[in-house]
Formats: sequence, C-alpha cells, structure tokens
Amino acid sequence: MRVFVTGVNGQLGYDTALELVRRGHDVVMSGTKEAYSGLPGLLEKVPYVQILPIKLQYRFLNKLK
Repeated sequence: MRVFVTGVNGQLGYDTALELVRRGHDVVMSGTKEAYSGLPGLLEKVPYVQILPIKLQYRFLNKLK
C-alpha cells in the first residue's frame, strides 16, 4: 500500500513512517522543513516532500491575485 505520512520530523510522524516502512509499505513523507531531519536509518532513503506552513501558503496565494 502507498501511504503519505505528514509531520515526519516529529515523534508521531517518525514512528508511524518507520513502522510502515518496516512492514513493507511504499511511504512518502512530508513536513515543513526543507529536508528530512529525523534520526538516521531506514527513513533516510524514503522520498520526502516539503509542505509549507499554512500562513506561508496563504501569503503566497494572496500574492497571485
């Protein structure tokens, strides 16, 4: 199963992503930092996508108007 896990730089997101990878799932991680900054290990090779905080998204979208 393919799973998108948010907040992987925090404890809950990290634990969730790690367990899913250990169980053989296809995981894509996300967080507000530019790159994964958690503990080294299995999750270093998992794809990571940066998501901007809501306030920054709102400012960006308002500039497009």
